Amino acid sequence: MGRRSGDVGPPAETGRRAAFGLTMARLSAAAAAGVGAALATANVDDFPMSEIDVQHLPIGT
Repeated sequence: MGRRSGDVGPPAETGRRAAFGLTMARLSAAAAAGVGAALATANVDDFPMSEIDVQHLPIGT
């Protein structure tokens, strides 16, 4: 099956990139919680944990 215009690598590679991003987000959240710091992100809904002070960081600022 051919690649479509705009595809970024094979599906397995794209899946690994998504998993890497999720892992980094979880590590950032754990680090923030560990030192009592706030976490600034544009993806507030990705961090529903009550132990973390999540601050909305608008995109483009």
